[in-house]
Amino acid sequence: MVLAASARVLPRPSSIAASSWNAFWALFLNYTQRNVLYRLVHRKIPTRSRLSQFNDAIDPHCAICLTVVESTAHFFFYCEVKQHFWDRLIQEYLWPGTSVALIQQSIQTLKFDRIPVRLDSPTTFEPLVILTVALAEVWKAHWRFIFHQVPVTTDTLFASFQRALRKQQAEDDLASSNG
Repeated sequence: MVLAASARVLPRPSSIAASSWNAFWALFLNYTQRNVLYRLVHRKIPTRSRLSQFNDAIDPHCAICLTVVESTAHFFFYCEVKQHFWDRLIQEYLWPGTSVALIQQSIQTLKFDRIPVRLDSPTTFEPLVILTVALAEVWKAHWRFIFHQVPVTTDTLFASFQRALRKQQAEDDLASSNG
């Protein structure tokens, strides 16, 4: 069930514990991954709804599905193709019963202790890394569609997520072997 974006009450970034920020800053993330999560936590995502407040020529509806006013939640999670992506990610990487709402709450607080990874998950990463990589891939797919008209599908989005996660693992392995 999808709730109206105005019905979601999320904590302010100032309520994030210092230990959670320290864990975030200690991660080996690329610029896009870190930037997307930081923007999301601080509510600075350039959604069409937000941009239309500054420019009347911008339609506030989602450019992908064309049916819903594009809130931050819709941008990342609730546009149909992205919702299917998250359903698949939860099914393959996270513990059954994990919800998109729980993922959103965890991202907003940078507390991921309530999201366990499946025992048979294809990665050893903690949820913070898995979800940060996923958010960055959703972000990139969205902007590829906007600027280059590259269609966003669940399969291509999931494949790019898996490639990015493998790359992240290889980079972490390299860093740990040198350190």
